[in-house]
Amino acid sequence: MLTRKAKAMDTESKLQRALEELKASRETCNQLLREREDSEEEINKIISRNTELRKDLADLHVQYQETAAHRDQLLNTISSFDQCSAVFEQALIRNNELESELRDANNTILHFEEEKKLQECSQTLNLYEELIGTPGGHAMPGQMCFLILFTKIYKAWPAKS
Repeated sequence: MLTRKAKAMDTESKLQRALEELKASRETCNQLLREREDSEEEINKIISRNTELRKDLADLHVQYQETAAHRDQLLNTISSFDQCSAVFEQALIRNNELESELRDANNTILHFEEEKKLQECSQTLNLYEELIGTPGGHAMPGQMCFLILFTKIYKAWPAKS
């Protein structure tokens, strides 16, 4: 009997140890389950944050594309302004050249008009001397009236173009 009792006690102690190991294993399993739940919560938070960051990144990408398009549009506008500025500068230079040519032409015209007036005066004086040229060198009263009348008609006569 002793052996039976010893075997029963030995079995009971094995069962007791198995029970304790089972309790320890259960506690470890419960601990692992709690850690798993905590990890799942943390992973869900990370996934949620990752989703938010992806949305933010997509919004930033759209803003970047809009900004890049706006920048390109502004660069095109600046290029157009530069082209217009260059054309305007060329127009100003040409305008200055034409003004200079006009000034020179006006000066030439004034010079020719003065020469024409001098020639007209010279011709008038020559004509006067021819018409008035009397043996005594004096003009007669009728000749003076004729000269004044002739000079007025000559000056009023339209010039040939």
